[in-house]
Amino acid sequence: MFESLTNKQQRYLAIELLVVVVLLVIWLFIAPLWKVQGEYAEQASDLRFQLSKYEQVISNKRVISNNKTELQTSLKEARLFHDNLAHGVVAAQVQNTIREIVEKSQGSLVSTRILPEKQEGQLTRLAINVRLTGDDLVLQQLLFDLEMARPLLLIEKLTVSSRKRSRRRNSGSVGAHNITLEIASYLMRDGA
Repeated sequence: MFESLTNKQQRYLAIELLVVVVLLVIWLFIAPLWKVQGEYAEQASDLRFQLSKYEQVISNKRVISNNKTELQTSLKEARLFHDNLAHGVVAAQVQNTIREIVEKSQGSLVSTRILPEKQEGQLTRLAINVRLTGDDLVLQQLLFDLEMARPLLLIEKLTVSSRKRSRRRNSGSVGAHNITLEIASYLMRDGA
């Protein structure tokens, strides 16, 4: 079949076959290598970026350490947490503070109960269950005073139930409520 072609046709056919073979070699060998090289270059770029971030953190270690120390100092100065006291002492202080707040708001303290302490990260959570009676103004004043207290006294749970009133009483009168609170405070150790 090739013998019936002219010399010019044979040369064109040879050139076309050569071009097909070259394209086939490029498609089978060079393109995958190019793709792999591109993926490796992208991974190398990502690793260089991560390395530069790590080097930046290492160079800023002293600054970060100073910032941490300043933050710990400002946290202690803000008196948000109890600091380096025994758990029983903190619980007694919290109970005393709650008693003073209830008396100030003219409520009637029924009982306080210390709940088991829980470790939460570097802080120890101390909770007190408080039961008292009072009207709406007592509850409002109590919540305000608890919010303003230092070290922090956080209300974890709040239950308010009204006492039953007789039907003969004037419906416009303000009744007393049974109020149950779970109040938490936190103890911070020096290592925190």
